[in-house]
Amino acid sequence: MTILNIHSTTHQHLISSKTGEHFSQSAILLNSPNLFIHHEILLPNHRSSSPHTHTHREETILVLTGHPTLHLGSHSQSLKPGDFIHLPPHSPLHTIENTSTSPCTLLVICSNPPTDQTLHETPSSSTINHHA
Repeated sequence: MTILNIHSTTHQHLISSKTGEHFSQSAILLNSPNLFIHHEILLPNHRSSSPHTHTHREETILVLTGHPTLHLGSHSQSLKPGDFIHLPPHSPLHTIENTSTSPCTLLVICSNPPTDQTLHETPSSSTINHHA
């Protein structure tokens, strides 16, 4: 059994190793063979990640606070506290962006299959890079 309090966990700044872009602040709550759960603080003018999709991982996201925007393929959707998103494997490229002036917080719960690959669109074209 694990009991954690999100207010007393350490949040790490996520930074792109390719572009240096600063993403969200994330605290891993659970990283087990079956589940990956983290709490994200999405500061104003930041994204949760670069646009990506997964080959085997299911992602679910619960907006706890704030009003971020989900970008899913060419579609954008404004979100509010209480909104729940389910992204099955091979969903269109997606990211969550905070264009507001206040931080947003998210609870992200994912399956954790060992065979999953994260696929990213390259900045210069519409091809996809494969990352394990």
